[in-house]
Amino acid sequence: MYKMNIKNVKIGIVYFSYLVYTKYMVRKYMKNKKGISLIVLIIMIIVVIILAATVIFTITKNNPVNSAKEAAFKQDVRNFQEELNMYISNEYTTLQGMRDRKINTQNIPATFDEMKNYIASYNEKYDKKLGIENNEIVYFPKEVTENEKKWLDDLGIKPYGNDIKEADEGIFKWDENDDTKIIGRNNEAFNEYLSSNKGVLKIPEKCKSIGHNAFAYCDNIKSVIVPDSVTSIERSTFESCYNLESIKLPDTLSDRIHTYTFYMCTNLKSITIPNGIEVIDENAFNGCSSLTNVIIPNTVESIRFSAFSSCVSLTEIDLPDSVMSLHWGAFSNCENLEKVNLGKNLTTIGYKTFINCEKLQDIQIPSSVTSIGQDAFKNTKWYNSKDGLIYVNDILYRYRDDNLSDTTIDIKEGTKSVSTCAFASCRKIVNVTIPYGIERISEKMFLWCYNLKNVSIPDSVKEKIEKVAQKIYGAKDVEFSETATKQIENIEKMGYSKFPVCIAKTQYSFSDDPKNLLCKEPFTLHVNEIILKAGAEFVVAITGKIMTMPGLPKVPAAEKIDLDENGNVIGIF
Repeated sequence: MYKMNIKNVKIGIVYFSYLVYTKYMVRKYMKNKKGISLIVLIIMIIVVIILAATVIFTITKNNPVNSAKEAAFKQDVRNFQEELNMYISNEYTTLQGMRDRKINTQNIPATFDEMKNYIASYNEKYDKKLGIENNEIVYFPKEVTENEKKWLDDLGIKPYGNDIKEADEGIFKWDENDDTKIIGRNNEAFNEYLSSNKGVLKIPEKCKSIGHNAFAYCDNIKSVIVPDSVTSIERSTFESCYNLESIKLPDTLSDRIHTYTFYMCTNLKSITIPNGIEVIDENAFNGCSSLTNVIIPNTVESIRFSAFSSCVSLTEIDLPDSVMSLHWGAFSNCENLEKVNLGKNLTTIGYKTFINCEKLQDIQIPSSVTSIGQDAFKNTKWYNSKDGLIYVNDILYRYRDDNLSDTTIDIKEGTKSVSTCAFASCRKIVNVTIPYGIERISEKMFLWCYNLKNVSIPDSVKEKIEKVAQKIYGAKDVEFSETATKQIENIEKMGYSKFPVCIAKTQYSFSDDPKNLLCKEPFTLHVNEIILKAGAEFVVAITGKIMTMPGLPKVPAAEKIDLDENGNVIGIF
């Protein structure tokens, strides 16, 4: 039941020998003394019990609880291995079946974070403890317990980077004013190191920052291990490292992933943006055509110009709630991107953000978005499936007139803003009506609309009442009560501001005062209440003390109406 190893057995033998020796000495003492005192006997028994307990504990050091934990842990790791082998096999088979692509198993993703794609059930339990290196399970020594290390050793699982040599300081060029900053490499020594280290670059712990272009255009780098000592990686550091497949970025990085940092790293398969990064800068991953997995933490607020443009292997993107803006072309030309999960605090989708993402159909845009740039979704499956006015929540994003012959367009009530170039090049349009209450109209809204003749914006409910009062009744001013003002706001929110108005006032005067018959003096019309007649499609403004409808009896008169024997109508009066 209990597990023993050689070391424990040796210790047991030593203790057993000691017990035999002790028993011998007791007998000898008794023979010589012809007896033994009770105190000595008790002491001997206690010593024997202690020694026996020590031996048992030593031999069964792996107690039942610990043994159960070990068994469960090892089984999980075996499941890891089985699932990984199955994934590699399936991936290999799938890709081998494509006539235009050939791969070997070494091209399978090789970081722990990618494991969530195919071993999702273990992520929470073993997050950061286990990973993958060269398609084999590895462990991160700093994250596992001593017991777990022993169990993993039993399974033949090696620590991460076990056979990787840290780069010697001499293979780098260091900043003259900062001996902790790498600014380049001594090519001959650097290439020799990579060749002997299987293309893996392990940055020395001495390094605190890596300067711009330090490893740009280095074809020999396959993998990079960046220590926790590094707090800054500058622009273009790994630009055009065509054979770079994986890189482990430390959580110590601050502020941003700089411009062009991984530009055209065409073999990079996975990237985990460290916690604390707030900005992914322009072109940071542009052209990373093998990138299939991107993990963005809940600290990133902005993804800049073309940051992930032309990442043609991406199929899905999850943006955390921290992301507030997507800039010009951030995910443009990601032709295999099918699904995008946008965070609930996103406000801006920039110019051409998702243009030419041909397979993109599954996208839910949060209500927090207030601005959508021109051609943000052009040539996506989502956009191509729509005709006419295309709305995103309360934003008029675009009007497609490809298959339409409309000449008059009525923008729907409740629209809050119109995107840039929403009607650009719509040459069939002649008339456009913009609803009252619209908050933002972007530039170039009607660019190249050569046949457009008329754009009208209806008056608000207040403006309609004021025009009737001033131009027809001759009022100097109109005063709205607090109640009437709130009622007007609600009517406009519901989209009924386009209805005509009807003013209910005394029949004796143009004013709301029945005694002011001639209205010789300037007067103010007082609006006390606003009543919506949605069925009749008009809005009633109540002024002064007036009944809008005579009182009705409890029993309708119609119930008394009838015909007498002679055919005469009775019961009307």
